[in-house]
Amino acid sequence: MCGRHTLSATPVRINAQFSVTVDPKQKSRYNIAPGSSGPRPINACSETVASKPVFKGALSRRRCILPADGICEWQKLAQGKQS
Repeated sequence: MCGRHTLSATPVRINAQFSVTVDPKQKSRYNIAPGSSGPRPINACSETVASKPVFKGALSRRRCILPADGICEWQKLAQGKQS
């Protein structure tokens, strides 16, 4: 499946929520593709991340936060179209 993330939160809100410093000029983005933040998979669900082999090593050694406040994921339909 293919998906896109959105980030409409302001830098002030992200800074306060995660105790980090985000560039104040950061603008909202509504079509963040999985490869746009690097060649690694980024769509790990917190409920299953520890059991997925692709994320196991990263979870124990290299964690990071990719703030997103929305996701849209397409599903393949029987007639071959996506919705």
